[in-house]
Amino acid sequence: MLINFSLFLFYSLLSALAVLGYGFFFQRIYLEKQSNVNIGMVGFLGLFFLSIISTTTHLIISHNFYHNLFLLFIGLILFFYLREKKSLKLFLYCIVLLILGYFISKTNEDFSYYHLPNSLQFSENKLQFGLGNLNHGFKHYSSLFQLNSIFYYPKIKFYLFNLTDFLFLIFAACFLLQKIFSIKSIKYNFINTFYIFSLILILTKFSRIAEYGTDIPGQILILIAILVSANLLFTKQNNIEYYNNFLVLVFLLIFSITIKIYFIIYCIIPLFIILRGNKKIQTFKNLFKLKNILVITVPIILLIIMNLSSTGCFVYPLEKTCFPEYFDWGLPKETVKILNSHYELWSKGGRTPNYIVENPSNFVAGINWVSHWIQAYFFTKVSDFLLVIFSIIIVFSLLFFSSLKKFSIKKINDFNFFYFLLLSIFAYWFFNFPTLRYGGYVIVATLFFLAYSYFFTQNINYGEKKNKKKIFFLIGISFLIFNYKNISRIDNEFQNEYVENFKNFPLFYVKKTNYNEVLINQHRLFLLKKGQSHCWATPSTCIRSLNLIIKKNKNYIFYINNEK
Repeated sequence: MLINFSLFLFYSLLSALAVLGYGFFFQRIYLEKQSNVNIGMVGFLGLFFLSIISTTTHLIISHNFYHNLFLLFIGLILFFYLREKKSLKLFLYCIVLLILGYFISKTNEDFSYYHLPNSLQFSENKLQFGLGNLNHGFKHYSSLFQLNSIFYYPKIKFYLFNLTDFLFLIFAACFLLQKIFSIKSIKYNFINTFYIFSLILILTKFSRIAEYGTDIPGQILILIAILVSANLLFTKQNNIEYYNNFLVLVFLLIFSITIKIYFIIYCIIPLFIILRGNKKIQTFKNLFKLKNILVITVPIILLIIMNLSSTGCFVYPLEKTCFPEYFDWGLPKETVKILNSHYELWSKGGRTPNYIVENPSNFVAGINWVSHWIQAYFFTKVSDFLLVIFSIIIVFSLLFFSSLKKFSIKKINDFNFFYFLLLSIFAYWFFNFPTLRYGGYVIVATLFFLAYSYFFTQNINYGEKKNKKKIFFLIGISFLIFNYKNISRIDNEFQNEYVENFKNFPLFYVKKTNYNEVLINQHRLFLLKKGQSHCWATPSTCIRSLNLIIKKNKNYIFYINNEK
């Protein structure tokens, strides 16, 4: 156990520093030099850059030990050569304060179904075509799986695949803390309150990293992007700060889209900023520099390639973007149509693991689903989340009651337009996929936090010593809640079936699967035995049926459904 623990922490720390190294390098190339480096943003840029690198290399090589150790080595060199010492203390403090969240035994249900198998597939194989024909989970691509796969190391193997989610938490905490700690002026605007609310929300609500999946990291990116947008719209910035922040906003949005395609709706925000700003021509010129165009378009092209290789669809699960008639490994359009309807039904509350409504097509039509959604989902999941939001606002109000500004309706200004834009995004979310995990957490919280901050907290003097103490108190309580929840979680895991895994603490539990090694067209596959649906850590490539045709072309593997 001691060896596992040491290797786990050793590889994790080195990987985190390497991510920062790539972030510092990316920042040097794409952003103008600035005096104040935010270590959290450096981390996000590092993850973004590594997602591009890893997806590109996957096209020609597997993310094996040699590939990953090489990336780690280069990242560490970049870190020690380019690091900003002043900002590293905060990064290390955040790791220490949040480390309990990283000790995971029980993972979520999706992890064994498609997060772990996808990540392991990328570690053990280069690009393969038609993976969507093997398992339902292989149809769902996310750049997070590419990031997971580069943390596949000797001895520790796949047990660092949760590191990606942990880094999202660490970098978000660093970004927000550095913004909050930089408050020095006598009077500040409402954005500072928004920073405080955002940090409290992340620490208290998103405390269980095992439940992040591919949804919460994307929402964290969107939350940071909205904060960057607010800064661009409502604070005075010199030209360098403005152009840097605008590029960062675009990079964050592109990154979020590669994680989950439905975040594409947020791309209307930078367009709104350009139209409302007074630097339209300069912003466009800066955005359309060749190096910026490359880093914007390449991730999207790679996303399309990965979707196409897996499902035969440019954007899965949109049926109109699927072309099985041209790509023989592609999914039949009827299959994609059925699955798309399944996802819609699930997100609108018409289907659960143990329940499905009668006449699903009629249920999802128009607003027929709303009343059922309110009863089955709003008064359970949404109401619980609203309780978290209101609790944060109430506690804050009690602490700063004497400084709160009385509510007043202001004339139409940029805030009104920006808020209306966010309301439009909320409406799009609500009428298409009204599940909190599918982008709902961030848009719902933003609408409440932003309005409250703007109308009530603009007169708060965060520079005063007494108010700084109140902020530290709120932050301290949030960290205590985070650690209390994780201590309780770890204790519960000791009491259930996952206790056997703590022989290998802090490695997560992996269920042993029964499988047979099979050969199809001289290609080795691993077939799950009857009664098993989750691949877990079955060697790749994991399959559930032999109803396949396998072709090889120019050293690439193509899986074709034999029923087509």
